[in-house]
Amino acid sequence: MAAQHQRIYLAFSARGSNNPINDPPYAVSLLLLPHGADSKSDVPVAHEFRYHNYVDSADGKEKWKFLMSFTRARAVPLLALIPLCTIRPVYLSDVVKKLSSIGPQPGGHDSPRSYVIQAMVTLMQSNYMPAIFNGDAYISAKEIYKFGVDFTHTCKEQRRCNARLPVPAKTLEGVEYASELGPFV
Repeated sequence: MAAQHQRIYLAFSARGSNNPINDPPYAVSLLLLPHGADSKSDVPVAHEFRYHNYVDSADGKEKWKFLMSFTRARAVPLLALIPLCTIRPVYLSDVVKKLSSIGPQPGGHDSPRSYVIQAMVTLMQSNYMPAIFNGDAYISAKEIYKFGVDFTHTCKEQRRCNARLPVPAKTLEGVEYASELGPFV
């Protein structure tokens, strides 16, 4: 069986707490998933890059790490997806290596959002994620992040985030569709 192309999504899920400091109230990660992945399967098929916070033993301060885990296609109840790009199998290990190497952000500003934005910048600079031209300018990684947050918020307001339905998705060109990730099981 030939190796499958992997699609990289900006994935939004419900945050575990309702801390008002968390703005927006969604957890965000990058999800690398083979085309046609079975969302009902218990077999891990997806690479998920998610930020994790921890307390540094050296200075006692809360810090963030961007870590990869190997998970099932629907290990968490996703709210919305933004497909970013498709990776040919030959490049998968390089993409995983590049995303796994993202460290603390310059200027000491570590946040979940900054890690995901830096991951998208890394994908763009490596020519894995195409630059999107919208009118008279290219869309920045920050704008893509905001686009995803706004889409997720709209889906929640319209009650389209339902664990029994396929995950809502929207391309960067603005086309909405029901993703290939079916109901959360």
